[in-house]
Amino acid sequence: MLYDTGEALRSSGITLIYRHTASGRHRVVFVASRKLGNAVRRNRAKRLLREAYRRLQQDIDPSGADIALIARLDALRCKSAAIREQLEGLYRRAHLMKDERA
Repeated sequence: MLYDTGEALRSSGITLIYRHTASGRHRVVFVASRKLGNAVRRNRAKRLLREAYRRLQQDIDPSGADIALIARLDALRCKSAAIREQLEGLYRRAHLMKDERA
């Protein structure tokens, strides 16, 4: 349902699909398709996304959203700091940060 009704934003390493909710909590799913390669590569991509999300978590708006973070092929070529910057940029564009929502 999120894939059908949510909005999508893309960077070189991440696709963010989101939908604001009134639930007051974030629900996040981390996705890495087989296009990225074998299980080792997919798991590494998801670990990078989870770590970037964890470090960004205290700055996320608490009003709530359903979110899918999808690793793209370039995610495997990036360092964790670059993934963090990309994720923060996507969150700002989606108005999911504390200082972005009114």
